Amino acid sequence: MISLTNVRAKHAVALTLLCVMLSGCGGKEPVVPPETTAKVSSGTDAESSTELAANLPNVDYGGYTFTIAFRDQSGFDWVGDIGASEQNGEVVNDAKFARNQKVEEQLGINIETYVMSGDRYGDSAAASILAGDTEYDLIAPHAHLAWSSYIAQGLALNWSDNMTWCDFDKPWWDQDSRSSLSVEGRIYTMAGDFSYYAFAYTRALVFNKSILADLGEDMPYQTVLDGEWTFDEFNRLSLLATNDLNGDSKYDLDNDQYGYVTNYWGGPIAFLFAGGGRTTQKDKDDIPYFTLGDERSVTIYDKFFSMMSADGMEIIRSGSTDSFRKTFCDGRMLFTDMPLLDMDQLRDMKDDWGILPLPKLDESQENYSSIVDAGVQLYVVPVNADDPERTSVILEAMSYEGWKNVIPAFYETALQDKYARDDESVMMLDIIKNSRVFDFGYFTCQVDKLHRIGCAGYYLSIQDSKDLSSYCAQFLPAAEAELEGFIDRIRESN
Repeated sequence: MISLTNVRAKHAVALTLLCVMLSGCGGKEPVVPPETTAKVSSGTDAESSTELAANLPNVDYGGYTFTIAFRDQSGFDWVGDIGASEQNGEVVNDAKFARNQKVEEQLGINIETYVMSGDRYGDSAAASILAGDTEYDLIAPHAHLAWSSYIAQGLALNWSDNMTWCDFDKPWWDQDSRSSLSVEGRIYTMAGDFSYYAFAYTRALVFNKSILADLGEDMPYQTVLDGEWTFDEFNRLSLLATNDLNGDSKYDLDNDQYGYVTNYWGGPIAFLFAGGGRTTQKDKDDIPYFTLGDERSVTIYDKFFSMMSADGMEIIRSGSTDSFRKTFCDGRMLFTDMPLLDMDQLRDMKDDWGILPLPKLDESQENYSSIVDAGVQLYVVPVNADDPERTSVILEAMSYEGWKNVIPAFYETALQDKYARDDESVMMLDIIKNSRVFDFGYFTCQVDKLHRIGCAGYYLSIQDSKDLSSYCAQFLPAAEAELEGFIDRIRESN
C-alpha cells in the first residue's frame, strides 16, 4: 500500500510539472496541499509564510453536538461522504475518522450523522425547519432537492452573509460551485473539501492500456497535457479500437470489442460540459439564464451524436451500467466514463487501465471541463440555525483538514492496484479536480420543464432526433418561464 506521505510527495511533484506544462494552454494553476501539519491560527494571525492554513478563532464549544442529516437511499452510502464511525484500515475512511476527531478536539464538539429514515432524496428535514426546530446543523439532500425543497422555499441560510469564518477564496472551496450556484451574489450551498464526494462524483474517462498498446498507440497523457485531447482524437482512438470479433457484422457487448460505451445519464450529459458548453450563464446581476441551444452547444451535440452513430460506439438506454462495465472489465472496450468514486469497481480487472479527463471540443478550448454528477448531495444550513458563526467555523475547519488529508487519501485509493502509480496519473486527477463544473441548470433541474433543459443530453439520447436546435425550440420557452419563476421564488423567500 502506498503511504499518504508518498502520495502527497508525488502529488506535489506532479503538480509542479502540471503547472509548467499547462502554463501555455490556459490551465488553472492548482495549489499544493501542505506537507506538514498546519496549526490553526487565531482570527487575527496572518498565515504562515511556509504553509497555507485555515484562519479560525480560538474557541471551545463545550461538547456541542454538530448534527448532519443525510438522505436514506438504498444502495448508496451518503453518510460515508463525511462520517466514519471507527478506523477500519481503509484509507479514505481512516482519513475521515482522523479529520473528524481532530476537528472535534480542536473545537470542543461532537460530529454526529443522522439518516432521515425512508427519505430517498432528503427533503423531509424541511418540515423540521418549518416547525421551528433546530435539530440539524447541516442537511445533505440530493442536489436538485437542495434547490427546490430548501433554497427556493426560503429554508436555506444565505452563506454569503452568515458563514463568516468560511474563507471561500481558499483552495479547499471549489470556485466553480461558488460562481455557478450563486444567485444575485448570494451563496446558499457550496462545494468544499469537507465533502470528498464533491470530488469523487466528478465524471472522468477510464481507458484500457492494453488495447492502446496492441494498436501501437501511445498513452494519451501527454496529449492531455499538450492541450490536444479533443473530441476528434478521442473519436480516432475509439474507432481504431472497435472490432467485430465474431465476424457476424453486428456489435454486441458479450462478444465484440467497443471503442466507447456509456449510458443516457453519462456521456450525453458529460460531453456537453467537457466541450465547454453550459446549460446556463449569468447576467451582470448574477441571474442565471439559459444558453443551451447556442452555437457551441449545437456544435458539441452534433459532433457527439455523430461519433456515437458509428459501430462500436453505443449509448445504453438504461440507468444501469452493469452490462457495459463488465465489457470494459473483460478487456473488450477502450473507453467508458464513470464518477471517480466508481473506479473501485475496476480493482479486479486483468488489463491495466488509466484515467483521463473527458476531451475538449477542440484545441482552441482553453480548459478541460469535468462535470460533477448532480446526483450527488449539496449541503444547506437551515435558515433558522441558532449559531451560523459556529457552523461556519466547523465547516472551515473540516474543509481545510479534508483538503489536507482526506482528498490525498482518495488519491491514494485511486492510485492502487491496476491503476498506474505514476506522475501522469496524479496529474490527470489534478486536472479533473481543478476543472470541476457545477452547472446551475443541471444542478437545479428537479422541476419538470427545467429538467428538460438541464438534462437535455439524456432526452436527446432516448429520442430519434438528435437535433439540439429543434429540441430547444420545442422545450426552451416553457423552461425559461419556469426558470424565471424559480429565480423569483429564491429572490422573494430570502
